[in-house]
Amino acid sequence: MSATGAFQHSKIAQRSWMQLGFIWLILLGFLSACAGTPIRSVYSVVVPKLKAAPVYQECQFTGKDGVILTETCAKLLKSDLELIIRELKGACIANGQTDEECQIKASEN
Repeated sequence: MSATGAFQHSKIAQRSWMQLGFIWLILLGFLSACAGTPIRSVYSVVVPKLKAAPVYQECQFTGKDGVILTETCAKLLKSDLELIIRELKGACIANGQTDEECQIKASEN
């Protein structure tokens, strides 16, 4: 192969590698654009101030298998419990979970 032919061959090979590199660059750009990135919510959880302190006591209840279980239960004001649940569900939705995952019924929306 002559010097001129070798030079032209190397230019063609170089151009082919550049084109291949450019194609890979475009492909990587598309893939990264389609990749899901975690989005942090700007939502900030606020722990509600309770109107009354919870009262703890032992309570009994029947488990799924029919066995009577004893646990420590907490009595809360209904309004305090609703505030806590509302805040938790709001944080759940703000962080990208579904209504089902956050246990939100259609009537609550």
